[in-house]
Amino acid sequence: MGHFFRLSFRLYILFLFVFLSLFFSSKVTLASTIRIGGFDSPRNDFPFNDEDSIVSNLEDPSKFGIGGVVSCGVEFKPFVQEIAPGSLVSNGVRTLDVFIAGSVGYEYPEYRALSTAEAVELALFVEKGGIVYISDTNYVDESPSVNTFFEALGVVDRFSPDVDYLSFLGESYQPIETRVTKGPFGLVGNLTHGDFRVFSVSSFTPVAKGFETIGGIITMALGESEADFGENYVLHEMAYGDGYISVSGMPLYIPFLGSGADEDNVKYFLNLVSLACKAPSSVFVPFLDLPWDYQGKGMTFSQAALSINSYFDHEYPLLSIGMSEPISAQGSATIYKGLFRTSLDYSSHDGYDYGKSAQTKEGTPVLAAASGCAYYKDPKYQCGDKTCARAYGNAVLINHDGAGEGFQTRYYHLQDGSMITTNTDPAQCVQVTKGQQIGKVGHTGNVSPTGEAGSHIHFMVI
Repeated sequence: MGHFFRLSFRLYILFLFVFLSLFFSSKVTLASTIRIGGFDSPRNDFPFNDEDSIVSNLEDPSKFGIGGVVSCGVEFKPFVQEIAPGSLVSNGVRTLDVFIAGSVGYEYPEYRALSTAEAVELALFVEKGGIVYISDTNYVDESPSVNTFFEALGVVDRFSPDVDYLSFLGESYQPIETRVTKGPFGLVGNLTHGDFRVFSVSSFTPVAKGFETIGGIITMALGESEADFGENYVLHEMAYGDGYISVSGMPLYIPFLGSGADEDNVKYFLNLVSLACKAPSSVFVPFLDLPWDYQGKGMTFSQAALSINSYFDHEYPLLSIGMSEPISAQGSATIYKGLFRTSLDYSSHDGYDYGKSAQTKEGTPVLAAASGCAYYKDPKYQCGDKTCARAYGNAVLINHDGAGEGFQTRYYHLQDGSMITTNTDPAQCVQVTKGQQIGKVGHTGNVSPTGEAGSHIHFMVI
């Protein structure tokens, strides 16, 4: 009895490990690309892609790219004069990852506020996961130019007609910690800025209060009548849908006094762009593939792997070795979803069956899940004075012994006459490569329902 439980437990651990490793075994470094667009001049007097101190950092592979601070690379797409319907989101899919609107309508006298159609497209872009940075003009004699965007978002926040012109140049207070101000490039400090349009806030989070200092002088030291101007926030942020929005009363990425953008300002925009790097720098890919062309049928690996007809019994996968389960476990199956002893009728089942739901049918090519050496397992055997047949029908087994793998994949119920070999001697096996056809889906052996309607591939790993 002790041997029985040790064996069944060993098989359980082995099958569980192998099935999970189908999904999570091989680590590969990938780099996706962050696509950046925005408004160009004259629509935006300060196009983001013209600011060398920021662009050079975004294009630095030590900062963005494989092995960089952020694993995604950066690609600048053409900047535009207007946002056309469908230009940012086409058929539900974003065409960009970051849109730097900048200071829309800044070019005087060619004043062009954000249209309603543009605002709707931009709001949809954020909802679908896009990152938007937008500011307004800080000209006292101009009206706010981007409030249509906030209307499209369905929030009551608005730029006001007022401009905080306490000084031509100063520094903000220390920003509060957000996903942007505390990002992969570090904590953002006081931001350099000039006079800015006041933002009336409701849904957005105030991030950085303006004018803590002016030319090194703390504004609290100024007279009360002047200090009243320094009570406004220059920067606000908000998560919206699957995306993120940063709003400021003037473009914070522009250089000041010809000296290039402030270091903290640069850091802020590097962190902002990094939000668009959704994929991890390393992902796991399967070391085994599935034994049919699921991609040719429009399925992903995960979709196909989980399109299961019959589950593997993780408690007692004993079917192929002819051992019986304890009475208490008979008639139940413990499946990978974490469900213990369910009433599913797969008790003792030692593999996964893929049939109609996985888009396999009689005659579908069965492919090697990995390279190895294949041989035939004959279902016929002598039982007394007659020939009997085992439940698995025609079977091909592949040993994968290269590079220390030491495992075997099995393919059951194959169509008569379709096997790559009928040699039952493992020493006379046939070398096959991953993805090579080794047989066809059939209904030999015990299948349910009987006949062609029950055709499927029983796939197992030991």
